[in-house]
Amino acid sequence: SKNYILHIGTFEKRKDILTLVKAFKLFKDNTNSKLKLVLAGSKYINGNNEEYKKIKKYITKYNLFSSILMPGYINKKQALYYYNNAFAYVFPSIDEGFGIPMIESMTAQVPVICSDIEIFKEIGDDSVIYFKKHDENDLYKKLKSIYLNKNIIDYFVQKGKKRAHLFNQKNFIKGFEKIY
Repeated sequence: SKNYILHIGTFEKRKDILTLVKAFKLFKDNTNSKLKLVLAGSKYINGNNEEYKKIKKYITKYNLFSSILMPGYINKKQALYYYNNAFAYVFPSIDEGFGIPMIESMTAQVPVICSDIEIFKEIGDDSVIYFKKHDENDLYKKLKSIYLNKNIIDYFVQKGKKRAHLFNQKNFIKGFEKIY
């Protein structure tokens, strides 16, 4: 039904999910969108749920419970369902080792909006939409732009589909063999 914005990942500080939640609030306040936000992933990292508590406190403060869903940890089959039915995937991390959710989203033909960190630029190249890391206003503007212009979505879905193909298993093995 494509009626939600998606993020899948653990609730840890480096994921910067609070920036996404703040941008989503701006988006809801300034559009007539019925889109919801789905934040899926483990609420505990190394036995700690401080980041989850901060996010929940913000959601409570601004009464966003009816617009933000947090199903917790999801398995691979559930993740595929969420990807295949998302309006967009947002990856606000400020530090990542790679970015598998970007590739999964592009494979599912979902446009990706992500922070402008180097690893995401390496993976996404020109097939994703970047926002300035830690900047909820910039992220809000990017969300609003794809909400208002379907052509942008179509463009990035097509670019993402081609880009994701570069990261398939066969190409990975070929690249690995070149190194040795």
